[in-house]
Amino acid sequence: MGDNGTSSGGGNGSVFWEVTHGSERTGIKPMALANSIKLGGARTPSLGRVAETLTFGDTVTLDSYEGVPGEGQVKIGLNAEGHDATAFDQIGVPDHPGRFRVRLRFRDEDLKNPNLVPPQERAIIEQYGKRIPSLDPNSLFLEIDVPAIRRSAPKPGEPWADMPWEISWSW
Repeated sequence: MGDNGTSSGGGNGSVFWEVTHGSERTGIKPMALANSIKLGGARTPSLGRVAETLTFGDTVTLDSYEGVPGEGQVKIGLNAEGHDATAFDQIGVPDHPGRFRVRLRFRDEDLKNPNLVPPQERAIIEQYGKRIPSLDPNSLFLEIDVPAIRRSAPKPGEPWADMPWEISWSW
């Protein structure tokens, strides 16, 4: 995988995903929460009563915890992890049930550059790719439906079962 970051996702009781930025070679830096917290008595599930006592300019530190995020939660640390609330049996419903649809886009101008797309790969893309004018009339798209794997979330400190994830990419 690439040294600048990776992303992957797959099935569990629903859908789990993660994004990791950086590498040991480039120096991993913790992710920062971009969302703002409304002050003035706002109450959030993650901050509870603490949010009621915040004043403008206060700094909030979110505690890290072991384990994977619960259903419908996102965990921010050295990477971002999320646990979608979609039920496993609803993945891909209605048109690709039980599967993740992956779409790859190849611009015509990039397909002509052998430094970006080697000739062997270009031949496959041109053979199986399709135009979707509503998305971009100047690109070919490859779509594939990948079967979802049902996994149970691991206990804190334990690895996920049946790895790797169904879908991964790096940059």
